[in-house]
Amino acid sequence: MSETYGSGSPLTTTLAQTVATQAVHTTKTLLTTVATHAAQTTKTLLTTVATHEVQTTKAPLTTVPPTTTSSDPVNQDCNKFSVVNDLSHGQPVANGNAPTCSSGSFASTEAFVLNNCKVSAPDGWRQGKQVMSDCNSIPTYTAVGTYLNGVYPVGAGLSGVLLECLPSGFKIALQVDCDQAPEVRTVEQGGLGFLDPNFYYTIA
Repeated sequence: MSETYGSGSPLTTTLAQTVATQAVHTTKTLLTTVATHAAQTTKTLLTTVATHEVQTTKAPLTTVPPTTTSSDPVNQDCNKFSVVNDLSHGQPVANGNAPTCSSGSFASTEAFVLNNCKVSAPDGWRQGKQVMSDCNSIPTYTAVGTYLNGVYPVGAGLSGVLLECLPSGFKIALQVDCDQAPEVRTVEQGGLGFLDPNFYYTIA
């Protein structure tokens, strides 16, 4: 005959106690693991935040200096060999960017400078250094022109290439008028109109 175990038998009681003990032990172990993991995570988080704050506090401040633009005018240099070549030919120099002469040609005073110097179109010629007051600091073979109230009078002024500084003026290579060959002229104090050296400035 088979043996039957009731709910109050010793074997049933022992089994129930064993299951209960294992459940308590498992729950306790689980809670301990969760608590330990949470504590370690919190500690790591706090350490990371604290380290980041310290590093942020210690980070040096970078000062960017303001950008400055030089107000000094730039001299426009001319080709020495080209200037000498045009002078030696004894023929008027023409340039398509020069003002039109009454004859319909483009051989104005500006044409000689346009042909030999690194300059823009005449309506963009800005006033640079005054030749008389700064002559010794201006390189030879620099483009120069006459300015009235800071403006170059296109088609009415004079322009050329500075060759030499003199005690009371300077020497300049220029095409004095439309359809005239370029020449070397001395511009000195006492000169009339645009042959007065005080009107001349570097072309910037």
